[in-house]
Amino acid sequence: MTRRTATPLGSASERPLPRVRATQDVGEIQRVLAENRPFAATLYTYLEPRHFSYSRWHLAEGLEEPAFMVQVEGLAGASLCLQGGLQGLEAILAQVTPGRMAYVTYEARHHPLVSQYFLLRGLQPLVRMVVNRDHFSGTPSEAAPLGPAQINEVNGLYRSDSGALLSRRALAEGLYYGLWQGGRLVSIAGTQTLSREHGVAVVANVLTHPHHRGHGYATRCVSALTAALLEQVPDVVLNVDPGNAPAIRVYQRLGYCEATRLMEAWAIWRGRSPWERLLAAFLHWFSR
Repeated sequence: MTRRTATPLGSASERPLPRVRATQDVGEIQRVLAENRPFAATLYTYLEPRHFSYSRWHLAEGLEEPAFMVQVEGLAGASLCLQGGLQGLEAILAQVTPGRMAYVTYEARHHPLVSQYFLLRGLQPLVRMVVNRDHFSGTPSEAAPLGPAQINEVNGLYRSDSGALLSRRALAEGLYYGLWQGGRLVSIAGTQTLSREHGVAVVANVLTHPHHRGHGYATRCVSALTAALLEQVPDVVLNVDPGNAPAIRVYQRLGYCEATRLMEAWAIWRGRSPWERLLAAFLHWFSR
C-alpha cells in the first residue's frame, strides 16, 4: 500500500501519513506484538497455524512506536484489535477499510481516535494485569483441575450466572480449576488463551455460584490456576473492571500488577462516504 495524504475524520488539515502495508510474516508480527506484550497477550493465539489464516494484519512503518491492526474472522463473528502509537494507528484507520462490524479491543489512550472511525456500543473499560514467576505470591489451594469429563458440571455452573458454555475441546486444550462443595462445583477459573509457544496465558471465565460468593472461592481458583500456568509459561495476564476494587486488591495480593488500560466494545465502521456513514448510523440504531 503506497503512502498518501489523507484527512482523517475530525482532522482540520491534510498531512502525510506513514506508509501502511499488509503483512502475514509471523516473525515480523511477533516483533511488533512484543512492544506491548501484556496488551497483546490474547493475540498470540492467532499466530498458531490453525488460526493464522483467519487473521489479516496491517502495520504502519517507519515510526518510533510501531502500530498494527489485526482483523480476525471466527464463528462468533469478526474481532478487531488495534495496538501501538497514535500516529501509526491514525494512518492505518485512514488507509485501511476494516469490516463493517466487529468486536474491537484497543488501548484506552486511543479511545478518542477509535471513536472517530467507529460507532461503539457496550463499551467496557478494563484493567489488564500481569504476573510472572518472580512476583506470584499465591498460596496452595484445594482447587482441583477440571477437564472434559466435568463438562456438564462446568456448563451447569456457567449457566447459573453468565450463560456461557464451553466445549470439551476448550477444557482439554486450556487449563481450568474449580472448587467443589458437597459434590457440587461452586467456583471456577480458566484460560481464554494459553500459548505455550509464545510463553503467555490469559486467565478468564472466573465465576462463583451466586449462592456461594463471599468465601474467597474465586481467589483460590485463580491462585491455583495461575500457579499451574506459571509452570508452563513465564507470563500470565487477566482483565478486571476498573470499578471492581475488591477484585483488583485480590489479584494484587496474588502478585498481579496493572500493565495497561484497554477498552472493548461492539464497533460499527463509520465509513468514508456520506452513504456509508448513513448506513453505519442505521446499523448502530438497529442493533441497540
